[in-house]
Amino acid sequence: MDYSRYNFMLDAPFRISAKCCDIFKKTPAKRYYRDTGRGAFIGTRTDESFLRLQRYLKCGENRYNNTVPTSNPLSIWSHADITEYIKRYDVEYCSLYDHGHNRTGCMYCMFGAHLEGCPNRFQKMRTSHPKQWEYAMRPMAAGGLGLSEVLDFIGVPYGKDQTNLFEFGTEEQ
Repeated sequence: MDYSRYNFMLDAPFRISAKCCDIFKKTPAKRYYRDTGRGAFIGTRTDESFLRLQRYLKCGENRYNNTVPTSNPLSIWSHADITEYIKRYDVEYCSLYDHGHNRTGCMYCMFGAHLEGCPNRFQKMRTSHPKQWEYAMRPMAAGGLGLSEVLDFIGVPYGKDQTNLFEFGTEEQ
């Protein structure tokens, strides 16, 4: 796999890791399994990433040999398949999808943000969740997450001068 599109991050003035996924997703799933004996149903699709496709090809939908057994019943479904199913059977779904978001994972996740178009997830957050956006962008020294420093470094606009969703511009940062 070619990771050259991430080479510019080698000189980043901040730490980079995926430990938040362990803290917020994997550890609670393991705790839930330990406490209840129930594994997780995970709604990811193979068309979302190369890694998810590779895991599916290696293990299939259900994984019993993990620390925590999991099932990925939507793995082979496409976005169009899911949309059609929702409409056909009038299935309730998370309202975030109606606001232009294409996933319901951690709203602060920055993985792949530099590969998104405009408006990106942080510009959308500025309009849909202004309090969370302000917390995310506030410097760490001021009690925030300091994501604005990272987004500035990687050249991703995040809506700092935007007042509503219709003010997105090519020069807006």
